Amino acid sequence: MKDLHDLDWDTILEYIESEQAVLLIGPEVMHFDGQPMNKAWRGQIWDKFRAKIAYYYEQDGLFLFSNKIAKNDAARFVRKFVNEREPEEVIYQK
Repeated sequence: MKDLHDLDWDTILEYIESEQAVLLIGPEVMHFDGQPMNKAWRGQIWDKFRAKIAYYYEQDGLFLFSNKIAKNDAARFVRKFVNEREPEEVIYQK
């Protein structure tokens, strides 16, 4: 892992300011369809975009999309997938 001083903080801040960043506290924080959040939307991406995925890094749970359009479509899909689901009340307590 990179040292915190080696990170490109300007780029990170630009992503946050332009609302293109997501804070993920941990995969077990929220559950959708009986699965941790990350597994639920990852499964949905695989099902919907399988033909547009060039490679899936299973150990890391990361997708390499065949092109930028597919990547952007998947990002919009995940945003909609998460926004359409109401978090459990306990998430607000955490």
